[in-house]
Amino acid sequence: MRTVGARLVGEAIVFAQRVPLAPNEFRLLVYMALTALDADAKPRYFASRESSAFALGFAIPDEPAPGDPDAVKIERQRTNAFQRVKVATTGLVRRGAIASERRGREGQRAEYSLRLRPVENDDDR
Repeated sequence: MRTVGARLVGEAIVFAQRVPLAPNEFRLLVYMALTALDADAKPRYFASRESSAFALGFAIPDEPAPGDPDAVKIERQRTNAFQRVKVATTGLVRRGAIASERRGREGQRAEYSLRLRPVENDDDR
């Protein structure tokens, strides 16, 4: 049986105790850990920007249809949420929690590897 995220979430919490993270960085890291497979030698996260934004508390509306009277408002909401995802993701890369494996582009999601390491307890030595 392949489990999703249970062990990795614990590792994300330990990582955040050792490395100071901004609140959105912590939320996104825990979500990434929750959705990655525990058993993978190199756990990966490749969910959509919308999923990442949802993890940060944003309910992303679908792209507006042509002629939608609320198009400007919807695009502003989407842009704001995606910018928050970008800031959190960039922070996690800088802090060494994740590494970019593939850049996202039209029709292709970005992919990140989680770089969480189990921490040995110094008291056990």
